[in-house]
Amino acid sequence: MTLAIKAFNTILQYDSGTNEFLTVAEVTNVGGGFTDTIIPVTNMESDQGRVEKIKGLMDEGEITLEVNYVPGSTTHQQILTDRGVSRAWRLVLPNYAANSVDVSSIATATEIITTSAAHGFLDGQPIKFVTTGVLPTSSPQIIAGNLYYAELVDADEFVAHTTSADAVAGTNDIDFSTAGTGTHSVLTGSILTFTGIVQAFSPGASVDGALTASITIAVTGQSTYPV
Repeated sequence: MTLAIKAFNTILQYDSGTNEFLTVAEVTNVGGGFTDTIIPVTNMESDQGRVEKIKGLMDEGEITLEVNYVPGSTTHQQILTDRGVSRAWRLVLPNYAANSVDVSSIATATEIITTSAAHGFLDGQPIKFVTTGVLPTSSPQIIAGNLYYAELVDADEFVAHTTSADAVAGTNDIDFSTAGTGTHSVLTGSILTFTGIVQAFSPGASVDGALTASITIAVTGQSTYPV
């Protein structure tokens, strides 16, 4: 039986400040990655006349993405303006069952969610809620399995938002009126991190199609790939 994971809800983010991550809007495809340089070392005495090669330096390569280009999008404008600027990037994978922490309390007066252990979230962290009972009543109403974004309060407290921009800005908190019933858990996917510079932003258009853009990010530092 396959262990394949559906790619929908893969999130690409960049650091807009100090560990504050905004989600790039309208991403439709992400690709690229590192490659190993292979050095040919065949010589006249190579065993049995076989080609010999050795591993050279690792090239972190490029990350490429396609987006539905929205000229008014804050993230698209910033990426276009900041070409050549080195930033921290994160690719959050949609394996949301990989990382989970339980909720110990929800303060309806302050909207602060306290977890039973350190959550490890950063501002703009994509999260999902699940429960063994009934999720809290809130405005807007949170729905199990939908994407939300965390605003860091401290190691085991955060506030939930419907967009990464609100989570980074600390605006438009999800307003809780009840704590719900059962055990609530907060899920987040595995994260690939890298430092990179946008080296190309190429808009495109067709007669009967959406505006698009191809973006190439040159990876300039060591990538950390989740297992």
